[in-house]
Amino acid sequence: MFVKLGVLILVFGSCSGGVLAMRQSRLQAAHELAESRLRVREHEQRLRELRAQIAALSNPDTVRAMAGRSIEGALLPAQDGLVELEAPEIFGETHEALAPALEPLGDGWSP
Repeated sequence: MFVKLGVLILVFGSCSGGVLAMRQSRLQAAHELAESRLRVREHEQRLRELRAQIAALSNPDTVRAMAGRSIEGALLPAQDGLVELEAPEIFGETHEALAPALEPLGDGWSP
């Protein structure tokens, strides 16, 4: 009788320990998911700020001035008091999405 009681205590103890371990892993996964969502939200906010800054600093006259000063297909910033923007670095490298913006305008572009 005493042995059966000891085995039951061990079985229920190990089952409860397993349940607690699963609960802890589930809570940890939910925490990591929430952190990743916060990081994504911060990156999206930074992207919106950069887009707003680019939109505020660029206009058709600026683009025409840069296109007029192009050398070997690269757009150069106008030198008449306009602000020069640098490409933002993401994870230490220039983002690939900016590559089309650095290419020269085609002949079909009309203001």
